[in-house]
Amino acid sequence: MPVIQIQLDDREWEPLREAAARLNCSEAELVRRLVQQAFAPLPLPSKEWQRQLDALLKTVHQRTKDFPAEEVEADITEAFEEYRRECES
Repeated sequence: MPVIQIQLDDREWEPLREAAARLNCSEAELVRRLVQQAFAPLPLPSKEWQRQLDALLKTVHQRTKDFPAEEVEADITEAFEEYRRECES
C-alpha cells in the first residue's frame, strides 16, 4: 500500500481531528474514507432525470436557435469576466 505524507495548517487540522473523534476513527482513516468517497463512481442518472434533461435541452435549443454561437460565447465570456472583477474587488 502506498504511503503519503501531507501537511495541514491548524485551520485544516482541527476540523479533521474533531470529525475523526466524532466518528471514532483515526485521522488517517477519515482521510482514506474521504478519498474513497471523492473518487467513487457517480451513479448514472435515472431515466426520468435524463428525460427531463433532454426536454430542457430541446427547449433551450429551440429558444436560442436564432442566436449565433459566437454571440452567446461572447456574452458568457463578458459575464464571467465581470464576475471575476467583482470577486477581486
